[in-house]
Amino acid sequence: MAWLSTFGKAKYEGENTMILNSKVTAPLIIGLAIAFTSLGPYAASAANLPTGNTPGSKYTISYADWDYVLANSVLKTGRSDRRPASRATLKNTATRIRHGNTKATGLEGNRVLFHEFDDRHRALLLAIRTDLEAVPDTMPLQNFDKPEQLAYWLNLHNVAVMLEVARNYPIKNIKRIAIGKKNVWAKKTMVIDGIATSIEDIEKHIVTNWSNPLILYGLFMGTVGGPNIRTKAYTADRLTDQLRENATEFVNSLRGVRFWDNEARISLHYKMGARFFPEFQRDVKKHMIQFADPSLAEKLTAAKRFNPRGYDWSIADLKNGDSYSGSSHNTNPGALVHFIETPDAAAPGGAKVNFNTYITDPSVINHSSSSLPPHVSRFFNKLKERNSLRQRKTKVTIEEFTTVQEGRVRTKE
Repeated sequence: MAWLSTFGKAKYEGENTMILNSKVTAPLIIGLAIAFTSLGPYAASAANLPTGNTPGSKYTISYADWDYVLANSVLKTGRSDRRPASRATLKNTATRIRHGNTKATGLEGNRVLFHEFDDRHRALLLAIRTDLEAVPDTMPLQNFDKPEQLAYWLNLHNVAVMLEVARNYPIKNIKRIAIGKKNVWAKKTMVIDGIATSIEDIEKHIVTNWSNPLILYGLFMGTVGGPNIRTKAYTADRLTDQLRENATEFVNSLRGVRFWDNEARISLHYKMGARFFPEFQRDVKKHMIQFADPSLAEKLTAAKRFNPRGYDWSIADLKNGDSYSGSSHNTNPGALVHFIETPDAAAPGGAKVNFNTYITDPSVINHSSSSLPPHVSRFFNKLKERNSLRQRKTKVTIEEFTTVQEGRVRTKE
């Protein structure tokens, strides 16, 4: 993972400009090392990734398999209420403090059910990533229009990130695999159009070849502190709306900004796209106000300084990357999830999993202090308090990861 960006001299373009059609070629050094010291340029492989496009192209890329993975492994948590999750809200037990994410942002952001993944799930994520890598072998990327290309790069990036986090699970702090010798973001694990490519290369390619800062909100980093992983894949026809939704959620969360006196301490994620904000203080302020709710917009307007310094490196996982279960009661799957399988011809393998969630499952509603891991119970209670826990599939079954592709590249209807 590498985020260090130089403050380029690219012209800032407002968010109302379509994200998908223009390219800025200002010099850029990105690294996701969040130590924010000077990094060398990206390897030549990133610069060699294809950049041409075909406006009005009739071709599109299908992500049905990635859609199923997201729908069945991502817990959508809803908008933040901007109330910090402090240790003071925990009961005074060492287990709660030791195992839960006690950062102010610890109860925000969508979560991936990494604790449910096994070798078969990881193998299927690899298969999806490999299939996406092979798209240029079927159809040159230059034959797609810019919206289709951006959806492709964002989806490939997010599949690759989910796979790398799953491979390293259990892990609590993504920084361990994002910086230094264990930096999996820098490893060239993919081959795209004959070019050895890393996750960092994809990030650099996206930030360099699209000119709207909204693209920053499409990059899943595996962390609580980054933009949300969505429950559906990015698609060209909905891309602007999808990114604006992510932008609104992020800006209005504590992950996006917190305040100390007249200082707005914004996410380090904005350093990744520093070239979109050549006059950083002015431009990032203008950008964030556009997506802020009225009360937050007032605070942003009043802020005298915007300081990119906050980031929660905790894994975006329901269990915070912890195998701790709290007590033997947790060997009963019903304590966390209650579900039934019913036939559904539209679902992979002809089966669909429908769930009674935490709100309706008596085994969860009536849980004692030991029936769930304390940090999971606390997270669910926060969701219930916000009234934002939605019914969804919360048990990841191998059938739900089944690939349903009937050809990745298709002609638009």
